Amino acid sequence: MCSSTETNFVEEAGQFIRTFGDVLAPRDRFIIAIDSRYHKVDSIRAAYNDRAGVTRRFALNALNNVNDLFNVDVVDVSCFDYNPYYNEILGRNEAYFRCRKETQVRVPSETPILIHEGEYIRFGFSHKYDRVEKQLLWTAAGAYPVQEWMSRDEDYALTMLSWTS
Repeated sequence: MCSSTETNFVEEAGQFIRTFGDVLAPRDRFIIAIDSRYHKVDSIRAAYNDRAGVTRRFALNALNNVNDLFNVDVVDVSCFDYNPYYNEILGRNEAYFRCRKETQVRVPSETPILIHEGEYIRFGFSHKYDRVEKQLLWTAAGAYPVQEWMSRDEDYALTMLSWTS
């Protein structure tokens, strides 16, 4: 059963997926990859906090990209660390940047933003879905699953969607 927060997210995500259907021709199909809630929790945690630090470097690179976009040091990347958390209740990985020491974000022509030590900045959510939630997602998108391919352990699925029944 979905909580009201999760239901709102499913509706929002469904509306996002619907935008693809809005631009596809009636005979076109759309393939989407979905992680399931049936993963072992330890596997999910390891995927977002791997021992080699690949995910950490990937996440912190987003801050480097902010600096590149503005062509100036907006963010002192050394002041932040990547902090993932798997929220079992909402079925999602939550990724945050944790401020390691007080710093400022300095966007050109804007007032600097003070970030305190220990403060968190949300980087992203990676939602996992069970069968019922996937069906709610397709309904919210106004889409019809044409075919689905699942991994043997049902941890991942690729679903081909159509917007014509």
